[in-house]
Amino acid sequence: MKKKNLLFDADGTIWDSARPVVDSWNIILEEKYSDIVPYRLTLDDMYHSMGKTMTDIADSLFPHLEKNKRLQVLTDCMAYENDYLASHPGRFYPGLTDTLKSLKEQGCHNFIVSNCQDGYLEAMLASNKELASVIEDTECFGRTGLPKSGSICLLLERHGIAKEEAVYIGDTSMDEKAAREAGISFIHAAYGFGRAERPDGIIKDIRRLPDLLNS
Repeated sequence: MKKKNLLFDADGTIWDSARPVVDSWNIILEEKYSDIVPYRLTLDDMYHSMGKTMTDIADSLFPHLEKNKRLQVLTDCMAYENDYLASHPGRFYPGLTDTLKSLKEQGCHNFIVSNCQDGYLEAMLASNKELASVIEDTECFGRTGLPKSGSICLLLERHGIAKEEAVYIGDTSMDEKAAREAGISFIHAAYGFGRAERPDGIIKDIRRLPDLLNS
């Protein structure tokens, strides 16, 4: 395979967790913040937030609150979300686990880099032990405080991976931009939530990834 180091986005690429996430956030909004957030979030709100940094999500969903307060609300929502996902996992895309297992057997190294909070990827992998067994490392905004391109570069440096030997697989133009800024190739997961402008490759099903990497 031409690319042996595969960096995956999470939401819209590995799984769709929008429903349990929005449900968990609304529980916190109802229990703790009904006086300052008089509305409840919708599934569309969550889909429009997927892939953004935590700061951008807070600005988008709670614009009427003072900055520190909106971040406090979001932090509480996300902390509960991590626990909630343990018993209410998202939907993993069909064939994903088997595909990544096959890629690992062919000598590929699988990683995840996301703009999520710390603990989110751990919750996701805890709900799918088979997937966890083929993921070598993860990185996220919640740990680095960096845009996705910075988190990508940190992971590459940590493992001594040359940029020409890596590819990022994601579903949105934000993912594409992050890959370009990090200096690596980009494959668009067109089955996810968004679009891309000029990807190096496109897959409409995660099970097509090995064929694309070999082409």
